[in-house]
Parts: sequence; C-alpha cells; structure tokens
Amino acid sequence: MGMESVLVMAVEEAFRITIADQDASTATTAGDLRDLILRALRDQDVQTDADQSG
Repeated sequence: MGMESVLVMAVEEAFRITIADQDASTATTAGDLRDLILRALRDQDVQTDADQSG
C-alpha cells in the first residue's frame, strides 16, 4: 500500500465517502483529489460550497 492509498483511505474516512480505486489511481494533483471528493459527495446528495452560485 503506497502513500497515495493511505491518503485516499484517510479522505474516505474523513468525508465518509468511497472513492473507486480506478478513480483514485488517476488523481495526480490535489485538484484531482478535490474533484473526486466533490463527485462522491454529490453522489450522496450532499450539497457543498462548490455547488453554491454567487
């Protein structure tokens, strides 16, 4: 298990989400990880600040 796996597992636990291994393996930047988090939250119908228009 590499550092990336540990990071993804920590994110999944912190946000109570699941990120598919295939998706996690494509994330190369913090922005990519942010996008995966937001997508997983939206899949659970959780509204985020990123969803707010202003």
